This record gives sequence, structure tokens and C-alpha cells, in this order.
Amino acid sequence: MNRRLKFGLRWKLNLLIGAILLVTMTVFVGLDLYHERQSLITARAQHLEEIAQHFAWVVQSASGQDQQSLVMNYEHAMNQNGSQEYRAVILNGRSEVTATTNPQLMGTVMNERSLLQSYEKMVRETPTQIFLQGTSRMVATLPVFVRTGTPREEDQFLTVLISGSLSDIRGSLKASLMTHTFHLLITALASRPSNLRSHWI
Repeated sequence: MNRRLKFGLRWKLNLLIGAILLVTMTVFVGLDLYHERQSLITARAQHLEEIAQHFAWVVQSASGQDQQSLVMNYEHAMNQNGSQEYRAVILNGRSEVTATTNPQLMGTVMNERSLLQSYEKMVRETPTQIFLQGTSRMVATLPVFVRTGTPREEDQFLTVLISGSLSDIRGSLKASLMTHTFHLLITALASRPSNLRSHWI
């Protein structure tokens, strides 16, 4: 009887230690995935900001040229390697889309209020604003002042918008989650009570 009780207590103790270990590891996995997501999002935001700044410079340098052709050429240059899918858009002073490769967006108002309906705004101290839709898509907007240089045409206050897919980040986080889950399963199997059979003998 004492031997059976001893095995029972040992089994419960092992089970408790295993449960504590799994909970602790789960918390650390959650924190690790959170920091990985933040790091990937921050890096992508910096990259998208650089693209928006370059596109703004192109728009300023190409004043007087057809903006629709400018957007089409810039998108083609961004997406020619095929690793990412970026979209370029030009907005006028009323935040209306005036140049895009998506005809359904022409004339659409894309101000901050409309973007915030489905996007989260990242806090930044730069003129470039970053909007995030989970791990699905990211948008960068940057105001641009374009001088026409001719007295018959007025200077323009525009906004360039660059959007990019975050599918690669979502895939990376999914792979990390699967790896951590596998490690948790291994830990759970390794920490199972070795004397479970003895308890029932």
C-alpha cells in the first residue's frame, strides 16, 4: 500500500512539474514570437519608408510628366524581381487617387481616416506615415510638394502611397510557430511520468 501511495505521489509530482514546464515554455514562446513579429514589422516599415522617399523624389523630379505612366513604370521596376508585390499610388491635395494601376481606385479618397478603418497606424516621428493591417499588408504615405516651374500651372501638394504585402512575414511567423510547437510536444513527451505504468500495478 505504501509503495503504491509512493508511486502515486511521484506521478502527481512529475505531472505538476511537467505542467509548470509547459506553461513556462508557452509563455516564452509567445514572447519570442511577439518580438520576432515586431522586429520583422519594424524592418519592413523602414524598407517601405525608403521606397516611399525614393518614389517621392521621382515624382518631384518628373514634374510635368504623365503621372499614370510614372506609377506604372515605378511599379514595374519595384516588382521585377518577383520577391515582393508593391503598389504605388499618387493622391492629390484632397487625398483622391489620381494615378494608379488599379482602375477601381481612381478617384477614391484615401485619407488617414479611411485608412484607419482597417489599418493600425504605427507611431513615428517622420513625415512618412506607416499603416499596418495585421500581418497582411502595410502602407506608407508621404506628402510631396511639386513645383511645376511654369506660370500657367499651379504647384501641387501631393501624397505618394506605397503598399506592400506581408505574406512573407506571415509565413515566417507560421514556420516559427510550428517549430516552437514541435519543441513543446517533444518537451511534453519527455516530461511525462515515467512511472505511470507502475502506478497501476
